[in-house]
Amino acid sequence: MQECIIRASLLLKIDQSVKRTIPMNVFYITAENVIVSDLLNVKRSRGDVLGIKECLTIRCIVDESYNGEVSEALWVLHSSAYEKTKNELEQDLATSRNLGHQEDIEACLNELQYLENFENYPGVDNLSEVGEASATFESNLVDLFNTWLEEKFVGAGNYHSYHTAFQFFEQMGRSVTQELGIEIIEGRHPGDDTQVAELKVSVDEANMRAREHGIGIVFEPHPKQAENVDK
Repeated sequence: MQECIIRASLLLKIDQSVKRTIPMNVFYITAENVIVSDLLNVKRSRGDVLGIKECLTIRCIVDESYNGEVSEALWVLHSSAYEKTKNELEQDLATSRNLGHQEDIEACLNELQYLENFENYPGVDNLSEVGEASATFESNLVDLFNTWLEEKFVGAGNYHSYHTAFQFFEQMGRSVTQELGIEIIEGRHPGDDTQVAELKVSVDEANMRAREHGIGIVFEPHPKQAENVDK
């Protein structure tokens, strides 16, 4: 019997001329049109789920910021990188003064003075400029970003398959799920805590929409549903 599965991957644009297919999770569509996942007890990093590998420069991070989750994370990561960089530069300045290294003193002062202009998040478009002016800041932000990528993804691990699918599609964003015909349900009635993702159109219709919008997701029935049909 042919195994019926839904293999999901997001086709995300890096720019107008370059596209990249990012492999994602495996899902199933039940007879009730609920999307479920077999991602149980599997530890996956955020980078694996988002399809982002280690970055070595701020430019790489900026290129990945088209992803909404990356864009939001940069607000927090920038703040942490700023504080870490400031503390390191102040320590280096104190050491240079004790040693009487005038050239190093001036370098630290210049970098600190420039960094003060970016205490608040400057926006993704200006991050590369900060990195070019402060190698210390770039190194810290890159390290923090890669650590963030290595963290266990919130949608992976010891979650019920329904809940895993719910979190996965919820994080895709409402605009994308609506285009695909997926409804994110958070409680079917007052007092109900059900959280599921449901396919509200036919499998063929959902597949057609995915192709039309350049989203590399293929929907197929759950194996048990197909098994019942065969009987």
